[in-house]
Amino acid sequence: MLRRVCASISCSLALLLFFSAAPHLAAQSRRADTLSPGEVQQLRDNAVHPATRIKLYIGFIDRRLQALQHLVSDTGAAHRDMQIHNRLDEITHLSDELQDNIDTYDSQHADIRKPLKKLISASAKWPGIISSIPQNSNYEFAQKLALESVRSANKEATRLSTEQDAFFKIHKKLRKTNGYGPQG
Repeated sequence: MLRRVCASISCSLALLLFFSAAPHLAAQSRRADTLSPGEVQQLRDNAVHPATRIKLYIGFIDRRLQALQHLVSDTGAAHRDMQIHNRLDEITHLSDELQDNIDTYDSQHADIRKPLKKLISASAKWPGIISSIPQNSNYEFAQKLALESVRSANKEATRLSTEQDAFFKIHKKLRKTNGYGPQG
């Protein structure tokens, strides 16, 4: 009897652990699938170069948007709706990762004013591209998420650019650094 109770508890704990970890593992898998091995390596090689990493993310998103535009125009593509859905998902994940990186660099007071200006310019175009995709129930939700994410990236970059200009006007010695300046 005691063995059955212990086995039942062990089984319940294992299921609990599995189901609590499953969403996290799925998110990790999606992120890993979003980037090619070469893109992952580029990000690793530039782990301590905030400006370069931001530019890389801009390029990654731009390439996904170009692929998306090509898919939309290629009406004969195999599994076209699924491919459009996947590109939209990738754009959402990349945009979210970009924003996470920017938040980290901001908290470390890294001088990312130049790449922020490039991000503002690039991300201002992204919503128009995503909005131009014809409505389709197969990827409607993914399109909505991608649109929200790129709009958020543009808004955050614009806000942070203003804050960075003000911060580095006061903290001139920290200009052109990768961060870890004063906390405040």
